[in-house]
Amino acid sequence: MKPLFSIIIVFVFALNFTASVSSAAENELTVFAAASTTGPLLEAAKAYKSKTGVAVRFSFASSGTLARQIEQGAKADIFISASKKWGDYASEKGLLVEDTKRQFLTNTLVLIAPKGKEVPKISFSENFDLSRVFAGKMSIGNPAHVPAGRYAKEALTNLKWWDSLKSRLILSKDVRAALRVIEVGEAELGIVYGSDAGTSEKVVIAGVFPASSHKPIIYVIGKCKGGAEKSEDFIKFLSTPEVSAIFKNFGFIPKP
Repeated sequence: MKPLFSIIIVFVFALNFTASVSSAAENELTVFAAASTTGPLLEAAKAYKSKTGVAVRFSFASSGTLARQIEQGAKADIFISASKKWGDYASEKGLLVEDTKRQFLTNTLVLIAPKGKEVPKISFSENFDLSRVFAGKMSIGNPAHVPAGRYAKEALTNLKWWDSLKSRLILSKDVRAALRVIEVGEAELGIVYGSDAGTSEKVVIAGVFPASSHKPIIYVIGKCKGGAEKSEDFIKFLSTPEVSAIFKNFGFIPKP
């Protein structure tokens, strides 16, 4: 009887363990989000958990990296892209529930420098040669998969600065990594979002790129195919006045 009794105990334990894991999963959401949204989303998740009891786990990286991870089978309930391009890519690949997809936020593109060092005077015109006013490196996100890097390349190209600077670029895995390069002084200038520059006490803004120098910075949000039903509730929560105020405090511009 002892072996049978042991088997029953193990079976009951396994059932209880499975139930507890399932219960925990029901009270969680997994959000794949652009690295630039880290600060406000973490605050929003705390507020959401206090209201609903649902915990939100995040995977922060460049939008292109996240879109491809979801395409390759990574489990996510919600995708937040820092560009319309990667939001559309996710749609084209059938990764999103289309009627939940919408434009979410906008942002600004800024030129930054390490705090405490002399900042060159910048003019955002084609007649100005940015490459001549500093001697070191410039930090941007990798344009191949980082939206901030793509906007940076567009701006530099439209201002006729790309060709003279492309050999001096440090290409980072996401916009937060590009910011860190400036914070530690490994480059003299960098291009990031205004919201990212606002989170750091180690950099100063040397100038804001004209909106006409790059495509509009549009963040897209949507529920992933197979995502939990409560995903839509969290998406709606992110547009409430309470959370919009959080995004504004971080330098974002919520879209109505």
